[in-house]
Amino acid sequence: MKTRFGAIAFCIALCLIFFQSYSQVPKLSSYPSVEPTIFLDFDGHYVHGTSWNWNGPINAEPSGFSPAAIEEIFTRVAEDFRPFNINVTTDSTVFLNAPIRKRVRVIITPTYQWYGSAGGVSFVNSFSAADDLPAFVFSSLLGNSTKKVAEAASHEAGHTLGLQHQSTYDDNCNKIEEYNSGKGTGEISWAPIMGNGYNRNLTTWTVGPNAFGCNLIQNDIDIIARPVNGVSFRADDVGDDISTATKITLGPNSFGTSGILTRPDDRDVFYIQLIQSASIKLDAHPFSVAEGNAGANLDIKMSLIDQNGDTLASYNPGDRLSAHIDTFLNAGTYYIAIDGVGNTYLSDTSSIGFFSVSGSYTINGILPVYKVELRGNVKDENHWFTWRIDTDEPVRKTELEMSVDGKNFRSIADLPEDIDSWTYTPVYTGGLTYRLKLTSALNGKVYYSNSLVLENKGYGKPVQILNTVFTDVLKLSSRGNFPFAILDATGKNILQGTLKSGDNLIQVPAVNKGVYFLRIQDGMSSKTEKIIKQ
Repeated sequence: MKTRFGAIAFCIALCLIFFQSYSQVPKLSSYPSVEPTIFLDFDGHYVHGTSWNWNGPINAEPSGFSPAAIEEIFTRVAEDFRPFNINVTTDSTVFLNAPIRKRVRVIITPTYQWYGSAGGVSFVNSFSAADDLPAFVFSSLLGNSTKKVAEAASHEAGHTLGLQHQSTYDDNCNKIEEYNSGKGTGEISWAPIMGNGYNRNLTTWTVGPNAFGCNLIQNDIDIIARPVNGVSFRADDVGDDISTATKITLGPNSFGTSGILTRPDDRDVFYIQLIQSASIKLDAHPFSVAEGNAGANLDIKMSLIDQNGDTLASYNPGDRLSAHIDTFLNAGTYYIAIDGVGNTYLSDTSSIGFFSVSGSYTINGILPVYKVELRGNVKDENHWFTWRIDTDEPVRKTELEMSVDGKNFRSIADLPEDIDSWTYTPVYTGGLTYRLKLTSALNGKVYYSNSLVLENKGYGKPVQILNTVFTDVLKLSSRGNFPFAILDATGKNILQGTLKSGDNLIQVPAVNKGVYFLRIQDGMSSKTEKIIKQ
């Protein structure tokens, strides 16, 4: 009797342990209305009678991950498969209800000894094989890292859908890496999912040579969406141009929307209607699980277009995956276009996935300044600007402002009233955002033009004078610590010192208005520029 009671108690204890392990797995599904299913099995599983069982049954232990860790892994994998009509799930019931030729179980377990050292294993094309052959991810060998486990889960699921490894080769077709490890550092660092993305932030499906030869080019996206897998692309959720754009309803002072770019040539276009002129800020972010757009599959380019189809501003920062626009708009209809683009490391054909757009605006009421329009272009290393200002009130000051990040602006030129064009050679590289700032002479009220982005691929001059016409303060940007001197027309030294790297504000002594000269020793040569004191 005691023995029997002990056995019952032992059974209850085991059952409680199993239930506790099972109950901590949240039931999540990314696209429950479709049939093709990838089941992320965190509960442990008893595997027998399969091609894996050459040494008998496999008792794969539960993963041991917390609900929060499971949700992160799930969302990372779900984002990888977001462009397809594939449901990623943690619910076994959903998996068992899916057609047997349209499903795969990915067992995430610390139990690896039966196989050996590997991040995971799977059979190619098993997704549609009708034998429920599972894939494995060995979490203990991946240091129980949520990032690495998610990468391995998508990688092994990719094999079951027909993908081989993405490899790298030298110019003579010699294989360098079985697993393409990608390139870059930071937010925009990239690697293919079917390579080794453990140490890169941005991992995507891609087009490249597979493991069987440098001339065997594998298009991951097209292979996943083959009819044999029963997989296709999600229906396009948002129109691609201004004629089919989706309306965004404005809240009291903010608005938001989201979408999915499903194909390399997909573009999502939305529109807003402003009944009054307003200052507006737009942010577009790819899906992510943490700061720095961790887990994203998409590099975003955001464009602002007017009702005539003209692009007013376009932003795609070179070192970030998200985009931001800060500008002023008159009343009217405006379109917001979201594109997936490439960058230094990512191919344009691989940039797809989920995104969200958020915006805020401040109504400025009826303005005596009717129109402030800025236009620009790039010629050689110079940025050229023209503008149009329609106003009934006097303007005390007109400034050209520049931002290297699209958010934080600073004045780079005080523009005289009698000109409508200006040019300079920028110091900073990458996409630089510009806008005009007008200050009213009547009440000091500030107005802004539209923003525009111009690229600077060169380095420009070592030192850039930001206001060659000045009153008391001379503004410069420098790429180093360079000695300088200000001379009058006779060559007399008025002021000397050393510029620091970055922005410099030089207080010029009280001297007469007229022409002066700025002499700079940049370490290689001495250069003299004309400046004018007003």
